[in-house]
Amino acid sequence: MKSVRRLPAILAVVCIAPGHAALAQGFPSQPVRIVVSTGAGGGLDLAARQLAQKLAESWTGGVLVENRTGAGGTIGVTAVARAAPDGHTLAFISTSFATNASVYGKLPYDSLRDFAPVSQTAWSPLMLVVNPSLPVRSVKDLVALAKQRPGQINYATTGTGGVLHLAGELLKSMAGIDLVHVPYKGTVPAVTDVIGGQVEVTITGLPVAIPQVAARKLRALAVTGTRRSAIAPEIPTIGESVPGYEFNNWHGIIVPAATPKDVVARLHAGIVRALQTMDLRQKVLEQGDEPVGSTSVQFADLIHSEIGKYAKLVNAIGVRVQ
Repeated sequence: MKSVRRLPAILAVVCIAPGHAALAQGFPSQPVRIVVSTGAGGGLDLAARQLAQKLAESWTGGVLVENRTGAGGTIGVTAVARAAPDGHTLAFISTSFATNASVYGKLPYDSLRDFAPVSQTAWSPLMLVVNPSLPVRSVKDLVALAKQRPGQINYATTGTGGVLHLAGELLKSMAGIDLVHVPYKGTVPAVTDVIGGQVEVTITGLPVAIPQVAARKLRALAVTGTRRSAIAPEIPTIGESVPGYEFNNWHGIIVPAATPKDVVARLHAGIVRALQTMDLRQKVLEQGDEPVGSTSVQFADLIHSEIGKYAKLVNAIGVRVQ
């Protein structure tokens, strides 16, 4: 597969040309643009804006967040792949970057060769929630009800082949149930319709789910990770009812592959420094995410591993977008 070739030479140690060194010394020389491939108001968007706000405190010129939605997140990523490789255009990616490498038959970019990873910013599970009118209070209840009503319970996602769709299809496959997939064009409309009762179930990010659960507009059944979330330790994992189930979410920063190494290093230093501040760490933790701040090589290794893992999942459950 094109997208799972060996990690590119961009991760190797190289000599820095004098012109590149001068570019890095003056970085940033204009507003930095963080491209988010989801709509405003979703978990990824909130995380990007919190990071941007903190970075803007030390980066002159400002930091802007631009939402470029469509095609499962590939439109925004494509825009960054084609941007000037000067460090002023970043992609704030999530697990969908890895899943798209297999979900889409052909991408307008190579998931590994066309980008330089900067840092993984955070990790978190997702949350399985239902409309409170659905007579279930646990994953076991949901599985039992779904088996009683095959094909009669709907679940909302942000689109075919997306992370939420794969998380739901994995649950269907492992639990042996038949839920009907209802794709939406973003997190907000999907969750809104579950709250309104038009759809019964969804899996979504903790930053979106937790306020609605606290307001009793949604009922939390479980989180998707291998362990319970520190922000909601009373909520079990899906794996406690469906052994072996695991679906984690992460996000981080990548830039065009030709971005000079010293510029990548400056980006990395700024991002890690921001993530280490107490106020941003607290905001991240309050959303149910765990701050990371990995090295560029560690993030590259994660992306490579995740692409391989989800290729197996996509092939197993037969989810593919042409």
